[in-house]
Amino acid sequence: MPPVSVHSKTVKSACFGLFMSITCALGLSACDRLDRFTPQQHIERAKEQLESNRPRAAEIELKTVLQQDSKNVEARLMLADAYLASNRGREAEAELLRAEQIGAPVKRTDVRRARAYLVQGQYDRVLKETSSKIIGDPQNVADVFQVRGDAQLALGKTAEAAASYDEVLKIRPTSINAIFGKARLFASRNDLKGAMAMVDAGLTISAHDVTGLLLKGDLLLAASDVDGALASYGEAVNSHPDNIAARLALASAQIIAKKLDADDENIAIVKKVAPTLPSVNYLNALLQFSRGKNQEAFDSLQKVLVVLPDHPPSLILSGAIQYALGSQLQAEVNTRKFLSRYPNNLFASKLLAAILLKSTQPAKAIESLTPLLARPDINDPQVFALAGNAYIETKQFQKGVEYLSKAAAMSPADLSIQTALGFGQLANGDVDRAINSFESVVKIDTHSAIADNFLILSYISKKDYQKAIDAALALVKNDPGNASM
Repeated sequence: MPPVSVHSKTVKSACFGLFMSITCALGLSACDRLDRFTPQQHIERAKEQLESNRPRAAEIELKTVLQQDSKNVEARLMLADAYLASNRGREAEAELLRAEQIGAPVKRTDVRRARAYLVQGQYDRVLKETSSKIIGDPQNVADVFQVRGDAQLALGKTAEAAASYDEVLKIRPTSINAIFGKARLFASRNDLKGAMAMVDAGLTISAHDVTGLLLKGDLLLAASDVDGALASYGEAVNSHPDNIAARLALASAQIIAKKLDADDENIAIVKKVAPTLPSVNYLNALLQFSRGKNQEAFDSLQKVLVVLPDHPPSLILSGAIQYALGSQLQAEVNTRKFLSRYPNNLFASKLLAAILLKSTQPAKAIESLTPLLARPDINDPQVFALAGNAYIETKQFQKGVEYLSKAAAMSPADLSIQTALGFGQLANGDVDRAINSFESVVKIDTHSAIADNFLILSYISKKDYQKAIDAALALVKNDPGNASM
């Protein structure tokens, strides 16, 4: 049989379309079933979809209703709920406005609107709009305190957030949203154990709650358990495949785990569902940054900060990107802005110290690290290494060596720490220990020119000229392009 031509394929397609039109007209297929449900039945089906955590399916049902009756208040409100369930705050806000225009009472839109503001990161607006709503029907009051607590926590107002969540729990003792809110409070104070206990308590009440699964993943990630975080985020996606936040969290963890092919599916799904969502640009920035494409990451992140100038994850990511690009002043501004809300965040504290060191402000770096160094729970070699380098740059060599020695003991494989320790020991006059430190680096990394050069200088300071010559010859052999030779 000869191959089918393009023309014959076109004819076949036209014939198939004509066949489907005739079949539908005659009622011989499922085409006539599109309208077999009444608007109320579509609404009931949408309720079931929302209860089953399928907001996209609910959205289809509700839009079908609105095509038939654009003034259906219940469908408008539920469509806003579907958007909120997908973290699409802007669409939810627009839908609530339409609902009010066709007669929806404010008491049915006010808390929903506050949630829409919350999703968009407009935390101050949440508090302003709900300040007069904390009296009245107990269930409505509980909803108001919940959204206020979430906004207060996002703004770093932890005491107020704790009080708001307690008010919710007075009315609803088993409210998992309030329980998870308190878990985030524990996490903001770096009490990961207490936070995880609260999360487990919430998941005991609702094992597949997407907020709980995502929060568990966040806590595991904070504890450097990337595999555990991936499993928790994966469970959230499997249980709630339409949930954008779950997709974003899983993709972010895959980026961190350097599973850069695995994240493509989740990113593609999110882009298809909500291409203008700021989180999509944030995720793309994170992906580009992880691939070393700093300028592309910066450009993508700017699209987020234009819409959400106080978005905490974007602020700290911007600080890291600008640090890598050499824009230390703006990196410091954004990192300090983030720390004003989350003063106990370890990564941000380390980033600020690194920025200050890179911009030749070692005294300020010491000042920023002092609260961390006073904490008994800090067991991070990078913190001690940053402190050691800062003290050495302020010519407090003994203190610098003490902190770098701690860092080196915790992370013996980190050659940059070993090199810095050797430099500190040399500056402090302890030449023998400096030689040991530099030799340990050179043995592992034969192309470490910095360690090689300091090793040569150390031999010269001891007047061990033959070893200095041997080390120099070894450097020339291993790194013939080194300009210092």
